[in-house]
Amino acid sequence: MSTSKSNIFHSFGLALQEALDRTGVTPAWLSREVGKDKGQISKYINGKSTPKRITQLELLKPLPFTVNKDGKNWVLEEAPSDEVNETQTVYSSKDSDDSSVQLKDFFEDISKVEKLYTEALKNKNLSEDEKKLQIELIEKKINALIKSKLGREK
Repeated sequence: MSTSKSNIFHSFGLALQEALDRTGVTPAWLSREVGKDKGQISKYINGKSTPKRITQLELLKPLPFTVNKDGKNWVLEEAPSDEVNETQTVYSSKDSDDSSVQLKDFFEDISKVEKLYTEALKNKNLSEDEKKLQIELIEKKINALIKSKLGREK
């Protein structure tokens, strides 16, 4: 990595090279990452041409830096860190089987509550206030189901 602390450069290419150096990667790596010709990237780095803004953004996407023009100079800055980093989780077939069983049980429980709801609405022996009370109780059952099965409240 480069030991240069400067963040101001006379060309986009110099700023790009510094970003590569600070990240510890090569122009060939960048070429593979973004699908751009390494000869063209070399022209950018050597100042023979300056890419369009969209290409600049494509070149910087896999790097933890931004490069912006400020008057005649180019400014290299660390990219904002508020981006969500992708994480990879490895699941086994047992995890999938367990999840399937849990979901099946959950949907069966929901079906039972739905049946109670339908019966409450169709029951001609209940007054409107009693139906409201039944529906409130059913809503509480649904909330309890969600909390117990999914670990969160409605």
